[in-house]
Amino acid sequence: MARLFSKCNLTLIPVDKESKKVISSYKVDLINLKNATLNQLLDTIFNTTPLFYKREGNKVFVSFYKSAIFKIDFIPNVFSGYVNMDSFDNSIKSAYKRDFWSELKENLIQILKNEGDKYKKLVIDKSSSLVSVTGNKNQLLAVKEYIDNLLKRLKREVLIDVRIYSVELSKSYQRGIDWSKFSLFLSDSLVPLRGRYIGGSEAIFNSATFNASAFLNFLAQNGNVNSISNPKIVTLNNQKSIISIGETIYYKYALKVVTDNNGNSSTEYTIGSKFVVVLLDITP
Repeated sequence: MARLFSKCNLTLIPVDKESKKVISSYKVDLINLKNATLNQLLDTIFNTTPLFYKREGNKVFVSFYKSAIFKIDFIPNVFSGYVNMDSFDNSIKSAYKRDFWSELKENLIQILKNEGDKYKKLVIDKSSSLVSVTGNKNQLLAVKEYIDNLLKRLKREVLIDVRIYSVELSKSYQRGIDWSKFSLFLSDSLVPLRGRYIGGSEAIFNSATFNASAFLNFLAQNGNVNSISNPKIVTLNNQKSIISIGETIYYKYALKVVTDNNGNSSTEYTIGSKFVVVLLDITP
């Protein structure tokens, strides 16, 4: 390689030990370029090596590592909150926590390890949402691909459309709804499937053709169906969202019996409350 650069009147300058090792062991067997510019020649040579280069006049600086700065358009640092219904204090609480920047740092370090035996220390500036990575060609390409895919998914919005109905069972169905009479059809084989699972990992709704109107008609056979609410919420992909539909019911109950000096007794009443709610904790 040194002889080739000498023929082109270029001075090859390695800036680190690793690049010097690659240059000393690299041999150019055959290069056949017609009417190519000098920059095209350099691109052709270095695309077959793990080296980066920068040309300044007749000097070509070669390095094994290069630094790149990536902008992460995502400000939040730690997600935390509560999701839990408490009927005594009429509150919704739930403990969850996610440290975005710490998870990102761990993932990037693992990517750098997978693409090379050595890696440089990451620099993450949370206030400006910048990530500085130093690595070889394979490491930087892997990091760029990961961050590009990450940003696409972070910015993806999800619309959640919820329909909540109440069913007041008729006298003939006081034991509940007989779900075995509700037939669904698989979308691939169109084989009738009896409904046994309504939710969870084995939910038949996941793989079956589901029709809301047919479902409501089925429920109407068991009693009166009323629409309670149809909330909609937009959230970011992989971000927790909470939908709460309910009301606080107030009631009066006897607190204690009080007897006056004349022996007459009276009952003191107080007002209590219960939070009756349908709570959906969704992470799309």
